[in-house]
Amino acid sequence: MPRTTRIAVAFLLLLPAAACTPNTTPAPAVTAVTSAPPVDTGKPIFDEAAVTALLTQLATDNNKANSTLNASAVGLYEVEAALAMDQASLNTTPADFAIKPFTYNAFGSQIPGELSGADFFVVESRTSFGGAIYPLVMVKSGSDWRLGHYVGLNAALPEIRRDASGNAEIVGDTDSGGTLLASPRDVAAAHARQITDKPSPDPLFGGDTTTTEIVNSDALLTEMTFVNGSTVVPAESVTYTSTVSTFPIRALRTADGGAAVAYSTITDVVGTNAGRKVFIPQRRRTLGTNTGGGTQTMKRLSVWWALIPVKDSGLPVAVLGGSSTIIEVG
Repeated sequence: MPRTTRIAVAFLLLLPAAACTPNTTPAPAVTAVTSAPPVDTGKPIFDEAAVTALLTQLATDNNKANSTLNASAVGLYEVEAALAMDQASLNTTPADFAIKPFTYNAFGSQIPGELSGADFFVVESRTSFGGAIYPLVMVKSGSDWRLGHYVGLNAALPEIRRDASGNAEIVGDTDSGGTLLASPRDVAAAHARQITDKPSPDPLFGGDTTTTEIVNSDALLTEMTFVNGSTVVPAESVTYTSTVSTFPIRALRTADGGAAVAYSTITDVVGTNAGRKVFIPQRRRTLGTNTGGGTQTMKRLSVWWALIPVKDSGLPVAVLGGSSTIIEVG
């Protein structure tokens, strides 16, 4: 397992000891939105009694891939953002690095009903290492369920609204329903616009500090290196912009009418050091090469959980946690 850093954290292949720290300023009380009860969505899309067995198999497959540093094997149990991040992580893990095996300990599940049309459910868990809570987004892939998204959080997700059958209520990515501050996709797009070296204030996110703990200029400068004689030096300057990734955005309705949202962003970084030759560490050369000088590029995939409040609550969107991994260099 590669080491945990502030900007390349929380991938389950590496199982960090702690997640990023969300904002800790006490929030004003939220008044729940009064609405009709959720439509009964029938039989759950996954049997809750089988969750433990699913996570046991997931950990077994994960540990097997880790033990041999077999990045191609990750595709047997992961999809989407989780797959992209963890394959990149294994591909950059030193051959002599031993990854410790782990197990999952599930303590809650949010499973939608079949009539909802959902292709995912969420299992909240800790690993045998303790520490952070991981809401695991399990995604339907053919006849299997695979891990599609995860972020280590300091607290469990808010209470999720359920229908008469006990199924979790989902929120469409473009749906504000007239009750949310903004739709999940609009929030993801607004958040991506904040992940830049020159962000403009956005009242949607209030005093968010979590984002800059995950992606920030100071850390990116040291990630992009050049050669000055026989000395490796950081970039002199860095610029970066972000967009919402092509992976699906998924959301659950909270008991108070808000939404807990899982999404991912892509950050394109350009680092410069005039007159210096680009230096890409050996372990990253599986992600790309650059033998030129003066400028290099990097692409980071970041995964997030955010909480969208109800409209007129007076609350901003809260970024609950995130992690970021280098997936391409050049």
